[in-house]
Amino acid sequence: MMKTAAILLAAGKSERFGGETPKPFLYLGDKQIYQFSLSVFTNYPQIDFLILVVPKHKLAEVSNK
Repeated sequence: MMKTAAILLAAGKSERFGGETPKPFLYLGDKQIYQFSLSVFTNYPQIDFLILVVPKHKLAEVSNK
């Protein structure tokens, strides 16, 4: 049986955006920006597993959510 994966890239440095916090980790309301895409992928029944790519220094933060 074939499996379907989604890869969500949230590891950019956001150099053009500026600031110390990478853009995917800024809050928009009560959620960080990457969480909007994450919720779409996790609720899509055809996705069997999800790979979330984040900067190494954000790994603990993401793992706790």
